[in-house]
Amino acid sequence: MQKGNALERLRAQQMIELTAGARLTAIDLSLVGKCLDYVVVNNGGILAFHFLDGSQICVETDAD
Repeated sequence: MQKGNALERLRAQQMIELTAGARLTAIDLSLVGKCLDYVVVNNGGILAFHFLDGSQICVETDAD
């Protein structure tokens, strides 16, 4: 974890600590504020969540 500036290294360490716990079953807004960078809302109800560590996950919603 020597890449990036001091803030990027801090955020990477925080992301490692936050994701080391048990799987979440509900939204934790304090957690979201610490690790989420932005969300892209696509047509068809697909949400792309981009995290501060550079990772991304896509979630399909039931949008009609």
